[in-house]
Formats: sequence, structure tokens, C-alpha cells
Amino acid sequence: LHNLMTNRPGRVAALLLTATGLAMPVVALFDLDYPVPHFGAAFVLFASAVLGTIFAGVGFRRMAAEEDGPRRGTLILASRLAFATFGLQVVSTLGGFIYTAILVSRMTVTSAAQLLKELPKHQKINFESGLEVNPVALLEWVFLFTAAALIALMCLFALRQQEPEKPEP
Repeated sequence: LHNLMTNRPGRVAALLLTATGLAMPVVALFDLDYPVPHFGAAFVLFASAVLGTIFAGVGFRRMAAEEDGPRRGTLILASRLAFATFGLQVVSTLGGFIYTAILVSRMTVTSAAQLLKELPKHQKINFESGLEVNPVALLEWVFLFTAAALIALMCLFALRQQEPEKPEP
């Protein structure tokens, strides 16, 4: 993908989205019992996904501006999808932070360890049907899904652009 993006923003997006993909399993592997690797990888994941998404949108838009044929429409669509994904990522991130900040302001905790232990319990919403939902976790899954979908779309784009191997004479 890095070699197929014909401009600097596209190549930066490829590197950032690679960092996103590498950080995903680290976040999953270390839960809140291991806050340093969990939050460190989560920061890398969220920052690289958001920045990678915006760079991908700019990169695809610049590539579309250089095209005249049917590929132009595909690049414009890719750019719009990247910008829409960026918007969804920003909204989900801000929503999670705001909800968490409101909960933390209502909690009485004496240490960061206690906060990390108690916060997930306070984040859950219990419905009358018995369904229990953690909106922050749901927003994180939306964020991760959009990041993974964008990575997959960019990989598909890269695979479609590869020239088929020519048979040897």
C-alpha cells in the first residue's frame, strides 16, 4: 500500500494505519489490570487510526485530482469514505471521553488503581429487559471496526492496483 499511494499523505496514511493494525492486538491482550501497556497501545491505536484516516482521505483526494478515467470515481469514493470514517471516529472518541468524564466527576475514588477498577462498573447501563451495555466499550468497538474497515478497504484498493504478473516467454 505504501508504494501504491502516489503522494506523501497517502504514504503517511499507510504507515499510520500499519501502526493501528499493530496496536490492536496489544490493546486486546492487556486489559485494565495492565494499564501502562493497555493505555499506551490504545493511545497509539486511536491516534494513528484518526491521523491515518485523515491522511488517507487527503491522499485519495489528491490521487483523484490527478486521474481522468474511471479510476477517478473510485478514488473520490475512497476519499469520501475516509473522511466519513474520520468523522465517525472523532464523534465516537469524543462521546466516550465525555461520558467517562461525567462518570468520573460523580465518583469518589482515592487512587488511579481504584478508578481503573471501579470505572467499568459505573460505565454499564442496565435496561429493564436485563440487557447490560457499556456505551464506552460500544463506542470503542465502533471505532475499532471503522479503523479495521478502512485498513481493509485500503488493502483491497492496493490489491486491485497491482499489475498482474506477465508470463515468461
